[in-house]
Amino acid sequence: MIKPSKKSQKAPVLPTQFIHDGMVWKISYIPEKGECLGETHLNINEIRLWVKGIPEDCVRETLQHEILHVVLRDCMVMINESNATPYDLEESIIRITSPRLFAIMSQNPILREYIYGR
Repeated sequence: MIKPSKKSQKAPVLPTQFIHDGMVWKISYIPEKGECLGETHLNINEIRLWVKGIPEDCVRETLQHEILHVVLRDCMVMINESNATPYDLEESIIRITSPRLFAIMSQNPILREYIYGR
């Protein structure tokens, strides 16, 4: 009888940076408790995540949350100036954010694998 091989689970690589619109964004993991789980500093291109005692899946979701702040930064002027109906505004937000989020995840494989796994 052949025993199934046990594939070793590799620890996920923590992304320390990503590229968005040609700019490098730094990701800092702070090994203490914070008042929140994450912050995005748009003026210095940095995301900070507080990780002490936080489950890994929560850290990954928080990183995705903060990346959406980066994506929406580019879109807020268009959204604020819109006088569209709620459905049209929702569609506009999705049309604006989806390609940007797709580009970030496509161009940053370590980031993508950390958040979504393989």
